[in-house]
Amino acid sequence: LVKKCLLDNKDYIVIEFAPRQSASVPEIQKDFLYVLGEEIAKFHSGALRVTEKYMRAIGALPDSFWAARIIGTIGNQDVSERRKQLSDIICEVNRKLVILIDDFDRLTGEEIQEVLKLIDKNAAFPKTFFITAYDKTHTNGVISSYQGNNLEVKDYTDKYFNIEISMPVRYPIRYTNLLRSNLYV
Repeated sequence: LVKKCLLDNKDYIVIEFAPRQSASVPEIQKDFLYVLGEEIAKFHSGALRVTEKYMRAIGALPDSFWAARIIGTIGNQDVSERRKQLSDIICEVNRKLVILIDDFDRLTGEEIQEVLKLIDKNAAFPKTFFITAYDKTHTNGVISSYQGNNLEVKDYTDKYFNIEISMPVRYPIRYTNLLRSNLYV
């Protein structure tokens, strides 16, 4: 219902991403950015090329790993330049990107951290919103356990999500209304 509501609105590009489908943890970044580039390419002819350059700059494509190490600081400048180019394309498209992340609380600790890295850094573009439903206590426990901190569950996810909405269990129309009120801000 929420997805349909967003798809019907021409102000949004909705991207569904299921990190569990990635072959390995390092593939999560590449898989997401590839899907992102494909979706934006529907509205901008240069999106795939620029997305691929950005993926190479951050090391999400395998053949860029050794080159990035050799280049060093030039590589860091390239990341900033490529990020700006992709950000500019997103702004030119003039639509909000809504990323729906599926099965977030079913990921391993390492996978969760990789997705949080996307949200916080490598996919933190203008006009981009991430929506995920997850069991907060369980997810924070998985991260805590992965980091070797089994004694205390911290609110790790609080650092990455700006708005947290406790959703009612059986009222789907409320989901839509809550999302509308928060995305139209």
